[in-house]
Amino acid sequence: MAQVTAAQAGEMSATVEVVMATLLLPVIEVTTQGHALAVDWGSTPPGATRVEVTSASLALTPLSRDTTLGALQLAKDGRGYKVTAPTGRRLTRIVLHGLKAGESSLSDRAKLVERGLRLAVAVPDGSGRFTPTGATPGVPGAGLVPPLPQPGYTAGVLDLGSNVASRLRLSLVTGDGPDRFTEDATMALERVEGVAADPPLDLKLAGESGAPVLWAFPGEMPSGGAATQADLRVAVETALQAAVDAGAAPRLPLRLTAGRASQLRLASFQAHGTLIRRIASVPTLEIQGEAAPLPAEAPLPERPNTATADLSLRYLGIRLVPELSDAVPGGPVLGPVFGHVVGTAEVVRSLPPQALRGARLARIGLVGRAPEAAALVLTLRNATTGAAIGAPVKLALEAARDIATRWVEVPEEAPIDVPLAVALRATSGRFLWSARDDDGAPRLRLAVHDPDPGGRPLLLGGASLLTVDTMVLRQRGVALPSAGFAGHWPMLSSELFLTLDLADLTLRYVR
Repeated sequence: MAQVTAAQAGEMSATVEVVMATLLLPVIEVTTQGHALAVDWGSTPPGATRVEVTSASLALTPLSRDTTLGALQLAKDGRGYKVTAPTGRRLTRIVLHGLKAGESSLSDRAKLVERGLRLAVAVPDGSGRFTPTGATPGVPGAGLVPPLPQPGYTAGVLDLGSNVASRLRLSLVTGDGPDRFTEDATMALERVEGVAADPPLDLKLAGESGAPVLWAFPGEMPSGGAATQADLRVAVETALQAAVDAGAAPRLPLRLTAGRASQLRLASFQAHGTLIRRIASVPTLEIQGEAAPLPAEAPLPERPNTATADLSLRYLGIRLVPELSDAVPGGPVLGPVFGHVVGTAEVVRSLPPQALRGARLARIGLVGRAPEAAALVLTLRNATTGAAIGAPVKLALEAARDIATRWVEVPEEAPIDVPLAVALRATSGRFLWSARDDDGAPRLRLAVHDPDPGGRPLLLGGASLLTVDTMVLRQRGVALPSAGFAGHWPMLSSELFLTLDLADLTLRYVR
């Protein structure tokens, strides 16, 4: 978005704020006080420390500014007159007072025609010799000789057009070509006033205090040509980086100044780039049947435009069985828990008869909480006969207020070939075993040994990050779904049990 406040033409200064945009502006007046510009990239996203400017430029077209000079130096030179402007000024128009041939006043082209005269204009060449460059009325071309330009002449004002010069010689002539001109001896001229065409002088773009200087054009910038393009990328990046390093907003107030009142067309002024937050390494993340937050450093991020990281992943050979795993109610529990209170008597959850047939059970997830420290015993049983399968597993739980999955590692046994039930009892304390809403059965989550990750996805913030089809995976510059970083570190989840390492985590904020 761009914000612009521009002064009316002819005012001494104006203000233009440029925010991530290229602006097309009218003719502006630049003075020694300056014309205000600014690069404003808003606030710095949390944790962002680096500025990268991809493009920054100033494009302007210099224009001539008419300045009234008053009376000019006038000197008789033979039958003509020499006119001299103040040092460094070039005349674009002159006002002739008292131009006569004999007693006849010659204030416009028509009167020159009546007398059969031309007003010839000559300027000095490289050797200092005055050479005709125009005449009023004009002189037609002859053969290979081009016509002589005809300056406009009305009410005593002679418009020099392209014949801008600091010194002129005026004469009244007869004849139809410069080599056949004969000067009239009766020419008289009382006084000449001038209007100068001043191009921009000593342009400079710098900070409001005069530093840093981003760009400068010493001396006069010739007007009438193509737009001048200045590459400001390095200078803007350096200045914005200094602001961010100092803890300030990435904003750069500037002033475009001139050595004298100058006019130009500001074709464009723009600065684009990114603010970057880079985290060299993130602690190893273990994903074991549950979504886990990215354990990155404070502060929490704003949503970036892009996020990338180098990724190293190891599949642990265990995966969740989603069709046999119940959802986990989240958050701390302030009221009563709907479910089963596990005490000294066993609470049993039976699985469908064909569940896990041929699979090797790796872990069992008990969904619930212990209101106080508890010691539990988990036993796998044949759901039909009630006989124990393998040795019971003991586990100790600390008191907790949140309903979560408490994973129990199961000793590796032969593949399951009987209907299965999970029995749980407490030898001390209690366990509040959350129940399913539909049938009241205790909630379980189950994971099995599987050497093949099967191309299952790793999700970041609910969006697919990549598919896992090998035990070990390493990739550089992985694009991360940026929506997951909106005001919090994203959650990563997968049916696979994984360890994940991220390095060079980079969040980019486009400006």
